[in-house]
Amino acid sequence: MTVISGLSHVASTLFIGWGLAFFGWELSQKYKMITPFIAPSVLVLIGLIFIYRHHRHKHFHVADQPHQNSKIKMIFSLSLAMFFSPCLEVEAYFLASGVESIWWTILLSAIYFFVTLVGMLTWVTLAYRGLNKFNWHALEHKAGIITGVTLITSGIISLFIN
Repeated sequence: MTVISGLSHVASTLFIGWGLAFFGWELSQKYKMITPFIAPSVLVLIGLIFIYRHHRHKHFHVADQPHQNSKIKMIFSLSLAMFFSPCLEVEAYFLASGVESIWWTILLSAIYFFVTLVGMLTWVTLAYRGLNKFNWHALEHKAGIITGVTLITSGIISLFIN
């Protein structure tokens, strides 16, 4: 179930990512003077949005109710949900890689594919074996800040690398 839904998530992220990489390449061909500042600025902007959304987020919990669905319906529903929730945090990196070369985009795609699937399988396995005995609720509430700070830091570092 994790592999199928993970592949769905990766597919939608890579689909959007390659579109952004192409867009970044097109931008770099037309606007060579400002391109080194666009992708890092997008990273910083997305980071700020994540931090802002973190403070505006209304957290809720879904009540634990038994499901009467078949395994196929559950896998399909989860895969569909994962397909329509691509990893938007990564998309700015695709924009930046498109500015550099297709090889950077291929490398980014391979790394994203591997890290996402291995990460999902690892976390599901750990959770299944008892990691849910710990209280991760506080860390869950800080996810927006952690993601935002990571994106902003990446954007600032990217400004100095170019």
